[in-house]
Amino acid sequence: MQGFLSYLFRGKEFSWDFYAVQPLGRLGVAINGTKQRVPGGYRFTMVLRPEEEIVLTRVSVEIPLDLGPDDRIFVNGFQSWTESREFGQNEKIATLKWPARPLLRQYGDYGFYRYPGKRGLFHGWTYSYVRSSSGSLSFFGSLSERSGYTLFEYDCPRTVLRVSRDCAGLRLNGEYRGLDFVVLAGAEDDVFDTYFELCESGVEPGSSAAAPPRRSLPEPCTGWTSWYNHYTNVTQDVVLENLAEFKKRKLGIGLFQVDDGWQPKVGDWLTANAKFPGGMGAVATAIKEAGVKAGLWLAPFICEKKSGVWWEHKDWLLKNRRGKPVSAGFNPNWSGKFYAMDFYNDGFRDHLRKVFQTVFDDWGFDLVKLDFLYAAALTPGDLRTRGQVMTEVMEFVRSAAGDKLILGCGVPLGPAFGRVDFCRIGSDVALQWEDRLLKALGYRERVSTINSISSTVGRRHLNGRAFLNDPDVFILRTRNQTLSMAQRLTLFRLDLALGGIVLTSDSPSEYTEEELRNYLSIFPFNRKAVRSVDVRDGTCSVRFDAGEKQYLLLANLTGKPRDAVVGPGAFAGIPAGERVRLDPFESRLMG
Repeated sequence: MQGFLSYLFRGKEFSWDFYAVQPLGRLGVAINGTKQRVPGGYRFTMVLRPEEEIVLTRVSVEIPLDLGPDDRIFVNGFQSWTESREFGQNEKIATLKWPARPLLRQYGDYGFYRYPGKRGLFHGWTYSYVRSSSGSLSFFGSLSERSGYTLFEYDCPRTVLRVSRDCAGLRLNGEYRGLDFVVLAGAEDDVFDTYFELCESGVEPGSSAAAPPRRSLPEPCTGWTSWYNHYTNVTQDVVLENLAEFKKRKLGIGLFQVDDGWQPKVGDWLTANAKFPGGMGAVATAIKEAGVKAGLWLAPFICEKKSGVWWEHKDWLLKNRRGKPVSAGFNPNWSGKFYAMDFYNDGFRDHLRKVFQTVFDDWGFDLVKLDFLYAAALTPGDLRTRGQVMTEVMEFVRSAAGDKLILGCGVPLGPAFGRVDFCRIGSDVALQWEDRLLKALGYRERVSTINSISSTVGRRHLNGRAFLNDPDVFILRTRNQTLSMAQRLTLFRLDLALGGIVLTSDSPSEYTEEELRNYLSIFPFNRKAVRSVDVRDGTCSVRFDAGEKQYLLLANLTGKPRDAVVGPGAFAGIPAGERVRLDPFESRLMG
């Protein structure tokens, strides 16, 4: 394992490469790399101790890979919405095209990672793996993002993996954990179980400290959310009418959530707008009287220019090095550009505590969906890394929410591990299968049904380990969408098989008999045990248990007929390796 370190010391740049597993000293800094055995592999740490202030530019190690021709690389995208899936070695990651960069670069890692745009070169964040043709994994995972995000870069032609810390520009005066990751090998479930056991321990190598208590996960949940049918046009009447439909039919959902559109402006979270004349407390009370948990959407670390926060508290805005407010993106549903808030401003943090107190204690909501969280760490400065800011943000919201439920969204996943109850693990679902323009522009966070499904399959391992996965909504209704019935059923079935919280924005009153029958097949909604997943040639085969029953789900994710392959072990008389012909976008659930 080869180590690399570069930094500024007394105004001069120094670079070193060295054998990583050894203590050594270099001009201005001592380096201690250690390798410790853990079940199924080893843990590597690199600790830096500067003699006086240094400025880091690179901390990394290179690990040789033994790649077979059919091995696949899992790439975990930067945040919730970023495409995350297994890649073949001859593929390449899409690069955001220049016309889209001014409006879209803030949503991903485009602003601080240079995409090579070449086949066989991949990069991902927090964790990654190589899947061999036999199905076993060679796994690499960060145990903490507190010192900075951990980057995994694959160079398949050179058969090398570079693991590095996102820390360029960090001013360092004290001890710094440059790297802390595990390398594991084995069966899929064994590897992920071991990884999250080590993540949860939170104990440094060689320490005798006890592990902190683990926050228990809630039960799997179904429910309704206003966004994917009503968007910002949601009103109090819309919410109460839909609630009455679910109550009348005695459908066993667990959550009713009001999404974006209730607030006066983005950034103003202490009052409701005129579309909710009874106030949000009355809405929460009505939901809870129906025997359902009440949820509310917030985007606590952004605001738009038309908000009261923008005009009254400009000192709360996150500023760049030139003292200008930091744009966090563009949303045509609001007033165009929106801006990030400064988490380290004391007045702003006090304000956020009041927001959480109002939502939970005064209004009575049980859950908050916290969106656009990435914005808090867009400009970390030179005293903290992006990963440190994001970790401290997630610790803050967890503390502020207390024992209430959090659904995280638009968040880099590593800092969210163990700090949210539910978490979005893919992009927004669209009312169409794909957005061809945004795909052509190389936008990996695009609103797209197939983009969402790809990450639902790719990040399935997190469900029940890091949090309960939110694959976003399913859509069964005919009105106000353009998905075919086959596309809707494929989305529906994959969400149910792989998700931990599964929501819809449909009203049951609009369902045909067939649509209602499909919807009712959800109940009772319980935890699934996924036994195997096989993805190849645009098809997906999922074997899972629900209760005491076993199921096989075959899905064609393309617009052409495909043969789905039954995975390991025969099922319902179908032998392993058997090919089942599927029409475009067709899925079949057998059990």
